[in-house]
Amino acid sequence: MIGMSQIRKRLIYGILIGAGIGIFGIGITLIWALGVVKSYKNGTNKEYLAKHTTEVVMLNRDVIQGETITDSMLTTARIHKKAAPTDQAGYSAVGKIAKYNIPANIPLVNSMFGEKIISTDERIQEVTGINLPSDLVTGDYMDVKLKMASGLEYVVLPQIKVEDIRGTTVFLHLDEENLYYLNSAIVDTYLSGGASVLYGVRYVDPTTQIKIDDSAIDMAKLKLSKTIEQDVANGTVSLTLPSTSTNEAEETNETSDVSPYTDTNTDTETTSQEYINFSDNLADLLLKYAIEYRYYIESYGKVERTYQPSSIIMNYMKTNKYIADEAKKKLDADARRQIEARVQEFESTSGDKYQSAISGLTNQISAQQSVRNSALNAQ
Repeated sequence: MIGMSQIRKRLIYGILIGAGIGIFGIGITLIWALGVVKSYKNGTNKEYLAKHTTEVVMLNRDVIQGETITDSMLTTARIHKKAAPTDQAGYSAVGKIAKYNIPANIPLVNSMFGEKIISTDERIQEVTGINLPSDLVTGDYMDVKLKMASGLEYVVLPQIKVEDIRGTTVFLHLDEENLYYLNSAIVDTYLSGGASVLYGVRYVDPTTQIKIDDSAIDMAKLKLSKTIEQDVANGTVSLTLPSTSTNEAEETNETSDVSPYTDTNTDTETTSQEYINFSDNLADLLLKYAIEYRYYIESYGKVERTYQPSSIIMNYMKTNKYIADEAKKKLDADARRQIEARVQEFESTSGDKYQSAISGLTNQISAQQSVRNSALNAQ
């Protein structure tokens, strides 16, 4: 028979073995839990990453307004899906321009970038009184021209993008300068009594016609080089570095009896200040040339504005602030009557509706014409 002492020993052994197994299990659990926590902390938990996070594109440094985004500026990071923006720009931001200062390490969205910096005085203008091409649609580029009674033609607005079009009203991005020229041309047309015509000419392929090519860059470099040469010759620009104090000191010690105990800190401080002044002046100079260079490239190859308002038009606009509005209403009414006359002519000669009268037009153009006709009928 098993004695009480043996039973006690077996019970103690069992408790010890159970406790050991329990402690081992707890240890393994703690190690696993610590590993999971560490993986969450380090961002290496694959299951969590796949389920709850997404990859976003960020800037690896701060970018200032007007900088062109390059591949070297971008990096990627994973953030929680709920914190990710819906309109992410990603690597499509490369080649675009920052609309404003953008800090590093924030997800990029499309609204941060554009094709150009929009000037502070640019607004969306509703423009009427222009004879628009029948196949003009939103997104097209056009030149707005003025044809005088003499047969001479002038470019009023070069390379303007059509933001929207409704009937005879076209929506354009115009700054104060362009708006002034457009209003002048409208008044000019109005005062001619119908002898002049203000009309739009659509671009065939703006992606190739407006693109800046290598010849523009070469021309800009040549212009910039001549500008620098002229500035240096006029004395308005100095490209000479401040002389170093070391060589001067050596030459002075060799040619004069200057005491070795003379304090030279003043000369050192003066030279340092000269370098600071030179760096500041050089930075201002480079910024000036950079702005001039950029605008020259953008404008090179672009259709130039040839229209200039006469003194008569300028005096009319100064003395009667409502004349531009009166001219727009008159020209808009004339444009509507012309469209209505074309509709009647097409229907009477072909027996077809206006939408199908012109062969070769795309469905998009036909739909746009339907919208325009609907706007006319609603008047």
